[in-house]
Amino acid sequence: MTTLFAQPDEVLLRAEQRKQRQVNPDSSLSFTISLNADRRRILHVLTISEYMETWLEIPERKKSSPIHVISDPSGFHVQYVDGKGHPTALVGAFQTYRTSKTNILWRKAGTCESDLSYVKIRLNGDFERTTLNLTHSGLNSAEEIHWHWQLWKRSLEKLSSIFELQ
Repeated sequence: MTTLFAQPDEVLLRAEQRKQRQVNPDSSLSFTISLNADRRRILHVLTISEYMETWLEIPERKKSSPIHVISDPSGFHVQYVDGKGHPTALVGAFQTYRTSKTNILWRKAGTCESDLSYVKIRLNGDFERTTLNLTHSGLNSAEEIHWHWQLWKRSLEKLSSIFELQ
């Protein structure tokens, strides 16, 4: 994986500071779902490349284009071809605190690059059921908000259906 962020701790800290200064609540998205699994299992599904490929539903992706995810302990690189045939990627650097808190510095790369934004995931619960709270902030346009709303809504619905099948 190409190193995208030389010092993820410092970059995430700056992103958190930017987020705290942000006053426009319309530039963020929030989702909450309940999953039929423990926190550790959900964390693995959210951060390991083979699992990410099963639940990510990327808007405007060319239907015949597979999703290919490369991940390591500090981040991921999601590669796909958009509906216009352009190679595109979602890139993230993350920090996880235990199994309950994950912060991701996020951006879309390719022909339609986006500014850095910030995804916060919180997992509450133990044993059989876990509540996942996801907040994505720092989105700079109505188009970015709509695209990411579609991404998270569809992806979290698919993630939920995977766990409900068990």
